[in-house]
Amino acid sequence: GDEQSQLGGALVMLKNFNFLPATAPADFVLLYYPPVMSYFYLLFLVPVLAIWMVLGGVSVQELAERVVLDPTIPWVVGRGVIVVLGVLSVYLVYWLTKRLFEDRRGLLAAFFLATSFLHVSLSHFTRHWVPSIFFEILAAAAALNIWQLGRRKDYVSVISVAASQNRLIKIGLSP
Repeated sequence: GDEQSQLGGALVMLKNFNFLPATAPADFVLLYYPPVMSYFYLLFLVPVLAIWMVLGGVSVQELAERVVLDPTIPWVVGRGVIVVLGVLSVYLVYWLTKRLFEDRRGLLAAFFLATSFLHVSLSHFTRHWVPSIFFEILAAAAALNIWQLGRRKDYVSVISVAASQNRLIKIGLSP
């Protein structure tokens, strides 16, 4: 499924030291999504695997063999990232609604998202939906800052990153 594709793509990138799937399509057969999420997971996988290498005193080849035999660590890292983004999404909904309306409505909106079966279900698996939701809410929060505070830095920094990240997560670089 999607988890094998995105996490597997990240692990193949590390194994082959090739971060451009288009240059070696035969190696990236299982990566049928745009590689952006694989790059995103690499930000968290590389430090964890490096720590595992140092603490375990193993070589890169031994680490690769261990990951193939027991992929628990990459799966936990990938799912952990999704859980954190899901929780941050709930907080952002609270913050956004509180800024727009009032504290009580913010709590209610956060409660509805936190208890939503779909959001909770999607926050369990390494897929692109929760990061997409997170970056959409982040873009809305930046737009609110622009509207209420008129801060120019929000134009370039958060909105452009959030909107482009969301586009790349969902559909890649296609026109």
